[in-house]
Amino acid sequence: MPELGIQIPAKRGFNLIGTANTRDRGVNDMSAALKRRFNIVVLPVPTDIDTEVQIVQKRVAEIGTSLRLPAPPPAEEAVRNIVQIFQELRRGQTLDGKQKVKPPSGVLSTAEAISLLGNSMSLAGHFGTGIVTDRDLAAGL
Repeated sequence: MPELGIQIPAKRGFNLIGTANTRDRGVNDMSAALKRRFNIVVLPVPTDIDTEVQIVQKRVAEIGTSLRLPAPPPAEEAVRNIVQIFQELRRGQTLDGKQKVKPPSGVLSTAEAISLLGNSMSLAGHFGTGIVTDRDLAAGL
């Protein structure tokens, strides 16, 4: 710590893990100096809807349990609909390729889908029927 005039070495095995969303650059890009100090691993967004649905369902259930959200996870059909909407908007066209859609300026990552569903569970439990409905999902969107 140059400001204090001391050096404290890290203990063997110390690791620092940083995460960032490459689609959402925020106000500033990560500096080149900081990038040089990390091993960068890019995890692609799943292109297969079934894989993304499985990931989202697993994480939503885990988050719901750990946060003790007041509503159960939504049905698979609701998760699949959200994932499909996100995939179509990311691609700029419907999954069948028949219609073009305008991609949003915001990020629509798998993590965003998980967040939306977790928020919907909270809304349903505190302000709704206790079961995630289309209304709770729309409020999250």
